[in-house]
Amino acid sequence: MALTYRRNLLGDNGRILKKFVLNASLDFQVGDVVTYVTGSLTGEVPEDFNEVAEATAGKKIVGVIQAIITATGVAPSSNGCGGVFVDQFRTAANNETGAQICALVDMSPFSLYSADLDDTIGTTTGSNRAGYYLDLDTGDTSSHRLNEASAEALGTVGGGQFLAHGVDPQDTDNIIVNISKSVLSGDTGV
Repeated sequence: MALTYRRNLLGDNGRILKKFVLNASLDFQVGDVVTYVTGSLTGEVPEDFNEVAEATAGKKIVGVIQAIITATGVAPSSNGCGGVFVDQFRTAANNETGAQICALVDMSPFSLYSADLDDTIGTTTGSNRAGYYLDLDTGDTSSHRLNEASAEALGTVGGGQFLAHGVDPQDTDNIIVNISKSVLSGDTGV
């Protein structure tokens, strides 16, 4: 399951919501973690419409999808495959230049999310504790779960894509996290 928004550490005004065109021929849903498609859409659409795709382990994160919308800002009427749009959208092969189905993405590194892990929470030391880094699970990018075995303590060289804040009190199989490796940070890492 994808990440579920809980709250922002800066309060209601702390979220950074931006519209992005979704990469072609992929499935997207609310809660998916996305990153930039390098060199995408230069000069083809307005500057606000950079392109994003599903994020993978180790890459900097643009944010988490909060809504899937058309280029004009309304919900799509179909799911991209001819069915009714409910919670998942499959983009067309020419989405970047055709329909331009977009996502409203929360880019704030201060937003907190409830995240599923790919294994039982606490199996790896720290995966159930605050102050540990975790990465996305590379074996199952479609579910956007975190790799439970990737848990590393603060101060570890490199750190992970997400910083843990402890077990989610609303779902004790999940952990509360925020984006640690954000495209908004000034370092030159991946």
